[in-house]
Amino acid sequence: MRFKSLLLSSLLLLGVACQTVAPTPILIGRLTNTNNELAQHYTDCSEGANYVPTKEDCDPELLSTQVDELMALSLDFIKADIKQPHGYDVYLATTMLYFRMGERSLNEYTRAEQLARQFFEVLKAHAGRSIDDARFYLAHFTAARASKQYFEDPLSLTEERKAELLFALEEGTPILNKLEGLRRVRLSVALEQLQFVIDSIQ
Repeated sequence: MRFKSLLLSSLLLLGVACQTVAPTPILIGRLTNTNNELAQHYTDCSEGANYVPTKEDCDPELLSTQVDELMALSLDFIKADIKQPHGYDVYLATTMLYFRMGERSLNEYTRAEQLARQFFEVLKAHAGRSIDDARFYLAHFTAARASKQYFEDPLSLTEERKAELLFALEEGTPILNKLEGLRRVRLSVALEQLQFVIDSIQ
């Protein structure tokens, strides 16, 4: 019941109705094009997993603008059809870049975790083929928010929150060996963070 209520609250957060309208070809095209452009510009501003805005070909302002635009577009895509994984995947992947580019608020981490949990619950309910992607994002963003809470709002780490962290840990652990490269590294770090915060809750 707890996870159903979280799903409902995130749907209300997005202003999404139960009935959806399929994304238009124009929205799909804009989402795809902006995603491709962002991928190229982020390459110009990164070294491996690290954001390096001082690189010669990097334009941090342009990158920031594109990140904001893509996050907004992908939210529109989710609102248009909450059952399709593409909007969630683009939004959450872009949010990972957004968090690497600067210091963000706890509220922003909370919103990202809510969308990651919504992605997981939607795919779980519909036997979606991208369920392992959803598990990755669930573990990653739950860990990111939990780490933020640990340093900024430790009193929010209640037994109820501990149950949410355990759930994310249990869902993320089985897919670790299925992943490769940076995604595997990021999930491994997220699982370690989850375990650390769980162990800290008395």
